[in-house]
Amino acid sequence: MQSYSIPVGQFGRIKTPGLLLVPFAHSRVLSQFIMPSGRQPKPLCNAPRNGETMATEDVTGTNQPDFIAFSPPSAPPITGRRGAIVTVKTTPTAAQRRGLIVLPLMLMPFLLIISPQAIPQIISAINWNYQKVAVQAYFDALARGDSAAAVAQGLSAPIDTTFINDSTLRSALDHAPLTDIRLSQGANDSAWATYKIGGMETTAKVLLINTADGWKLESPTTTFTLDDDQSLVTINGIPIANKRLLELLPGDYPLAAINDRVRVTDADLVVSFTSGYTRARAELTTEGTNEVRAAAQAKLKECLNQDTLTPAGCGFGILDAGFTPTKVKWEITKGADAIKTEDFYILSHESIFEPAGSAVAWFKMNLKATASDAKGTRHTFETTITRASADISGAQVKVTFV
Repeated sequence: MQSYSIPVGQFGRIKTPGLLLVPFAHSRVLSQFIMPSGRQPKPLCNAPRNGETMATEDVTGTNQPDFIAFSPPSAPPITGRRGAIVTVKTTPTAAQRRGLIVLPLMLMPFLLIISPQAIPQIISAINWNYQKVAVQAYFDALARGDSAAAVAQGLSAPIDTTFINDSTLRSALDHAPLTDIRLSQGANDSAWATYKIGGMETTAKVLLINTADGWKLESPTTTFTLDDDQSLVTINGIPIANKRLLELLPGDYPLAAINDRVRVTDADLVVSFTSGYTRARAELTTEGTNEVRAAAQAKLKECLNQDTLTPAGCGFGILDAGFTPTKVKWEITKGADAIKTEDFYILSHESIFEPAGSAVAWFKMNLKATASDAKGTRHTFETTITRASADISGAQVKVTFV
């Protein structure tokens, strides 16, 4: 024999602080799993008050009560008083034991418990399903080189589209493919994207905005400035041309020199979701150095041959001679070979004398100008050249002196 203690009560909507219990299937449906036909319990009185239980009496009929209880077929009539818990001594059958196991399993799909504190988490999880679709679509577009599709996942269009095109994006992918994209949910409507560019793993935070057209990336492109001038450098054949403010899609872009006079070291521009970075440096090639020196020598000769104390376009001269010369002769008194021997360097920042990207050589060259006035009196003036500056970005090298 085995004892079963059966608390008797009426089931319905139950209010419990902090929890919401959704009513499960009606007891008539559940009773078929645990109550045999024949003798069924029903309430002796109205539903119990809080903290009370209800006694039952033994009746026979087809009307089922709105509470769950059971009485084995072999049980004697169940009687009791209000507030009592009735104990029945009986041996459960195999079917009843199966019913005791099946009952909790059958209840589980019908019982939903939600904590109020969990509601924001549920909403966040639902949002993430849609956010993830937008972010995945963006990275898929990047990975296949579809710049228009990538931009379409953003909230706003690019301001400068110079480098926002399929050809430029695919040049980055050919140089360093974008692979192994993994997404995870971030806080405050954001996502964490982990991916590889050219085998190097990086992680970026992607901000998202909910719009009438669905979730969008706050910005599909990255706008940034370069610390050093890169006016002698090109991206996919397009000169940066003193664009201190650049806008590109994320990727690793190969850089190249603007012409054969220049070579570029560390020729990569890495663009993330927040910034762009490069260690690229433009240097003169041997051919470029020779061309600049030749251009400087030719320019100096042109300047020294001008019959004036202020040679045009040369960067040196005598500004206040005190008379109007009738004849001027220039000559080098010291440092005549300076231009031929000094190295030229490309400026990464502008100076007060020349723009960034200029090829500059520093040296000291002393000059003397002999000028005659209207009476034929000869006057001598001296000046010094300290640098030669060359613009090497165009078809012809242009040189001036300081």
